[in-house]
Amino acid sequence: MGLSSQGEGVRMIRLSKKWLIYAAFLAALLVLAGIGVTAAKALWPAAAVHPANGDSNLVFDADYVQGLVKQGIAKRPGL
Repeated sequence: MGLSSQGEGVRMIRLSKKWLIYAAFLAALLVLAGIGVTAAKALWPAAAVHPANGDSNLVFDADYVQGLVKQGIAKRPGL
C-alpha cells in the first residue's frame, strides 16, 4: 500500500457521503438512551419508597390517631 516504484502513491479510503447522517443518528440514539436510563434510575426508587396508597386501612388509621390522642401526643380537631 505504500509508495511503489511505478509512482502510484498512497491510496485513501473514501467514506460514503451519508456517513454524517449515520453519525448524527447514532449520537441522537445514544442521547435518548441516556435520558431513558437516567429517568428510570430517578423514578424507580421513588416508586418503591412512595407506593400508591389506594388500599389504606381507615380503621387502623383511626385507631392509630385515637391511640396518639390517649397518650397526649396529638389532639383531636374540634375538641
